[in-house]
Amino acid sequence: MIRPELFELLGNETRLRILLALAMEKDLTIYRLSTLTFIDRKVLVKHVGMLEKAGLMNVNRFPSHGVLCRWCALNMKNQTVKALTIFFANTGLISDPPDFRVIALGRDGHMKTKLGIAPTIAQSNMRVE
Repeated sequence: MIRPELFELLGNETRLRILLALAMEKDLTIYRLSTLTFIDRKVLVKHVGMLEKAGLMNVNRFPSHGVLCRWCALNMKNQTVKALTIFFANTGLISDPPDFRVIALGRDGHMKTKLGIAPTIAQSNMRVE
């Protein structure tokens, strides 16, 4: 079934950069995602909300030092996300398809996984509006 809203959602360079960064890094805070992609945080929050609403990513919110912290991660239960990460790997944007087996639990309480990481998306020359 063709879903035009999905094509529109994935047809945006900013949202693709967000998805690519998350495919490379597993999970990121809004701040870290902003620094990796060079996307302004206000713009980033808008696009993250659209991706979350579409079910392509999960956002966990929790207070940290008096500020609401948001951790973003791809929704790997979503078939579109799985296909997209394989596409990223096949085109060389990430070094390997994601292997989401948990290999450790970090000091911050987040699961660490084995992922092939390519150079960060921030090193690209793409312009974001």
